[in-house]
Amino acid sequence: SGKAIISRTPTPISTRKRRRKVNSDIASEPKKSPEPKTNNNNSNESIRIIFTGLEITKKYRMIARSFGAILVENIEGAKFATHVIAGDGDENLRRTPKLMICLCRTENILHLDWLIESYKAKRALECFPFLLNDKKAESKYSFTMLDTVKNGVLVRTKNGGLLGHYNVHFSKGVAGNKAPPANELDLIIDAGGGTVLRSIAPKSVTNMNPSKIIIVTSDPVKSSQTADKNVKRLMKLGARVVTTSWLFQCFMLQKVTFSDEIVEDE
Repeated sequence: SGKAIISRTPTPISTRKRRRKVNSDIASEPKKSPEPKTNNNNSNESIRIIFTGLEITKKYRMIARSFGAILVENIEGAKFATHVIAGDGDENLRRTPKLMICLCRTENILHLDWLIESYKAKRALECFPFLLNDKKAESKYSFTMLDTVKNGVLVRTKNGGLLGHYNVHFSKGVAGNKAPPANELDLIIDAGGGTVLRSIAPKSVTNMNPSKIIIVTSDPVKSSQTADKNVKRLMKLGARVVTTSWLFQCFMLQKVTFSDEIVEDE
């Protein structure tokens, strides 16, 4: 299937476990409780915490507020998060929409222990010692967290994001088919610095560089998606046609490698 594999390196990361059950659905998040409205005069807006794959309990709300952090609880705000609590040692990391968004915006993808230990220290601790180390998830998704966060910093600095300068079009039937819904796909592309193309009709892509157009199909590919006349036309001009699996792997690696694309013109 052409998955990209990057080198695996040992990392100085916390592996202590916390007993907290998480949602078993890889594509969804635990149901959230209503976010309380607070007027915290000690609020530190530079620390915006989001949870992915873990339930935000009353205890964790209290802990976050204790050192002035702001909790981000909806996917629309994910790209503004500075610290991501993505594991607790009991369950494996999941490739959620929130995670893919956050990988594009911050290198602080953390174990729950960062929050607990910050509470004990009465301040936000340095993040690197708590970078999430989940070997099972890394094996499943063919990535290493340390390399991914390094790649993320590099592409944000160099290109403005993973998909900086790229225009991305989702073929009909992609959203919701082993993929997030359309609004979440848009948020993922936006977080990566890309632009969503609603249409690839000639008048919609006038003056665009075809080599900077990415057309995303389902996985497995539907024949109707590659048979589209606009897709065929753009492929001949140099546009890339890839599957959702390829796209999501790019987000997990924070690296675009077109040699690993799956869909080819026939």
